[in-house]
Amino acid sequence: LFLPSVAARLTGGTASRTYEEYDEAVRDFAAVVGPDVPEPDLKPSHFLKHRLYLAGRFGLHRRKKFMIMIRTKFKWCYDNGHIAKPPRYGSEYKLPTKAEFRKAEGSRRREHGRLKYEPPELGALLANTDDAQVRAMIFLGLNCGFGQEDLSTLSARVVDRKGGVIDDCRKKTGVERKAFLWPESLAAVDAAIAARPVPNQSRADLDDRVFLTRFGNPWVEDVECDTKGGDVKTRHKDAIGMLFWKLNVKAETYRRGRNFYSLRRTFRTCADELGDQRAIALVMGHEVGDVADRYVEEISDARLRKVTDHVRRHVLLPALKAEAAIRRRKALEHKADGGPLAKAG
Repeated sequence: LFLPSVAARLTGGTASRTYEEYDEAVRDFAAVVGPDVPEPDLKPSHFLKHRLYLAGRFGLHRRKKFMIMIRTKFKWCYDNGHIAKPPRYGSEYKLPTKAEFRKAEGSRRREHGRLKYEPPELGALLANTDDAQVRAMIFLGLNCGFGQEDLSTLSARVVDRKGGVIDDCRKKTGVERKAFLWPESLAAVDAAIAARPVPNQSRADLDDRVFLTRFGNPWVEDVECDTKGGDVKTRHKDAIGMLFWKLNVKAETYRRGRNFYSLRRTFRTCADELGDQRAIALVMGHEVGDVADRYVEEISDARLRKVTDHVRRHVLLPALKAEAAIRRRKALEHKADGGPLAKAG
């Protein structure tokens, strides 16, 4: 009863993945507590058993998500008259607290370091790839906090090359986004489009995508695949995440928890120094979340440029300087090892 209602109300690019998570959550709950247990017989001990199962399998974020999904299921059942009253969850079936999240993040940070990138690390990433698409992805991640899905769905129509601006909304949330692009970002996007593979001819929706895999498909998408039991499941494919992980390993910049979204963290951390939260939120496609969201109808271009110019000055330019130094060093090492330059000499 519950899952069809979830499918009916989900919309947007992440709908199928969200449905799969609900499906996994409710089926796991049934398997853990016993699928034949009548709903009126559910006790706090059943929910404690489920929480312990989640704790042994997932981290805090996913544990919290699945517990919320189970609570949502029972609330829906009660609101729609399928059960007489909500179950008694008990004192042990509480969501992870903010303090627990802070402690977990502090422990991770002490062991593995911060997730944002320093300019020398960004220089190492850039120096270890000559792929036009990858370089453009890195520039957009730093320039305006683009994530993997933002890049995968980016349309050439919303990139105003003459004005040097992307003015659109985030496909993930529908929140308005506007960001002025650095000259380096524009040049990288032009190079990526020039080197873009031919779009998959069976997909008319890909003709104006800026980024495509070498097979002409989206870099990030939900794909259906058959399971061993014969069921069809939706699998989330994130080729950007996998490619970036390999680049981190190659550049020796990998650390636990660091991924492509760390470029977005890097942008936000640097931009935060300006204190213009509303302008930063517009660049990133976020809502500030206060009452002023209803009343502020426009952010000046000067404020938006100030945000991206600040990040360019303090992050990008030092990173490009570091990249140049690494490439010079590699060229000298190659020459010393008897490369083409040494043989020509």
